[in-house]
Amino acid sequence: MEFPCSLRADQLPAFLSKRPYAVIHLDASWDNLRHAILKQIEHLAASANDDISFGYLDIDLDHNREHAKAIGLLNVPSCSYYRGEELVGTVIGMNQDIAANLAAIRAGGRPDRSNRC
Repeated sequence: MEFPCSLRADQLPAFLSKRPYAVIHLDASWDNLRHAILKQIEHLAASANDDISFGYLDIDLDHNREHAKAIGLLNVPSCSYYRGEELVGTVIGMNQDIAANLAAIRAGGRPDRSNRC
């Protein structure tokens, strides 16, 4: 599975329509904390089923700022979890358990926003 798939916000609908589930890593190039999230996603992407897409949006780029505002993004690093094209939840912080959040999404639930790993 290819990761990271660097996206522009206007590409998000087409990207989300490819698979039943998606994790979009929202970050900025200046954020040194992003590496913990990247390691989790790279590990998951290497072993994931074909039902998950992993993407990346740099929120500091002009064409992505409106998307960050639209979903109420308050800080980075963050991950947005999607079921199809539906945004199920966004979790802020590097200590989130992305695998557990994906399991919750698959089971029809929501991601754990408590940020405990």
